[in-house]
Amino acid sequence: MHNKNPLPCGTCGAKDSATPVCLSKRPAIKVASVGRVPNAADTVEKRGHRQPHGPAAGSARPSAWPTCHVSHPSMTPRSASVLPDAYTSGLSPVMLRMELYTYPHFSRRRLRGCRLSIYRQRMESFGHNTFFTLEQAREEAARRHLECRQVLSRIRSRSSVPLYVSHGTALELHGMIATMNYLPGYGSELVHVSVCRQRDLRKIQGMKFHYARHGVDVVHADELVSSVSAMQAVCQIAPYVDERSLVIAMDWLTCANPDLRVCTHDELSDYIRSAPRFIGRAKCRKALRLSKPGTDSPQETVLRLESDAYGLPEAHVNYEIIDHIRGSGTMKVDIAYPDDRVCIEYDGNYHYTHGRWMYDLDKRNRLRDLGFTPFVATREHLASKQKLNELFGMVARAIASHRYGLD
Repeated sequence: MHNKNPLPCGTCGAKDSATPVCLSKRPAIKVASVGRVPNAADTVEKRGHRQPHGPAAGSARPSAWPTCHVSHPSMTPRSASVLPDAYTSGLSPVMLRMELYTYPHFSRRRLRGCRLSIYRQRMESFGHNTFFTLEQAREEAARRHLECRQVLSRIRSRSSVPLYVSHGTALELHGMIATMNYLPGYGSELVHVSVCRQRDLRKIQGMKFHYARHGVDVVHADELVSSVSAMQAVCQIAPYVDERSLVIAMDWLTCANPDLRVCTHDELSDYIRSAPRFIGRAKCRKALRLSKPGTDSPQETVLRLESDAYGLPEAHVNYEIIDHIRGSGTMKVDIAYPDDRVCIEYDGNYHYTHGRWMYDLDKRNRLRDLGFTPFVATREHLASKQKLNELFGMVARAIASHRYGLD
């Protein structure tokens, strides 16, 4: 059945079609299975003809639809639609947003499954984190604070709506010493703010507004800038970061330095468990199980996570070894496998001063004398998966040598 339209339909020749596609014939996506993310090999058949945006009626092969490649999963959810040749194929932007023309187009439940698969593939494609020294982190926090003041002062001059710096921007204000691997499209360069009422959401250049459904834990930076607490900011970024970044953030909250420590591991655990339901809560709980209190740097966190992924025994963070030889107390190592007498030290830039270098040499000689096998990791290992696996291979052989007496 067709409604009136002066332009004929390219499929049936009728001139009374007011709908974008003939109601009797609709496009269908040919795929091998529903649970699979589409790729460039998938094609689309044309069973209807778009007027007036499609090819002119009467053109060659009016019933043949050109092959269209299904979009890459890096697009936004509800996408995975036909875009490259959509215009020539007779699909308008409005039609592309219809569930009928998206993959999969069978049910909302399966559509959610496709979104989850797209989300996971995005997260797996992330790169390395960037780490800061304490001085660099303070400089970045000061720069971000000034940027927030400038943005909020412009808003306050024309609106009295309370805005609270949130998400990753709040973590930077609190002095986060590593970058987070955010989901593409998150906008890490923007100033993220939260509002307590949904009607206060705005679209302003340089800012991104979020609705805090359950309220905010307010921390006042000064008379103008207010932010959410660091614990709430970590929960807010959970949907936008990968698991490793979330563990880094939690280790930073519960670090060994008392001047930098925001909370204890138990306090963070209680906060997450008692918080109302929020997006990313399951990921926060999983990251909390992987997090360990008392770390000194995010590099140590990455080394620990990668060693677990490599299959090494559970690592002890900032393990203290009693110095029986000199009787001068204890020596603290970054990562240790005490039962196997193996330890790993991470040498950052501050280890390359003359005094620190001499201290490290003496410390590692004493560790060998105490029966430990020390290994040293640097930024080169964190920048290369191959070099990191080579280091862990050496550690694994040292553990096997201690356990089984292998040479």
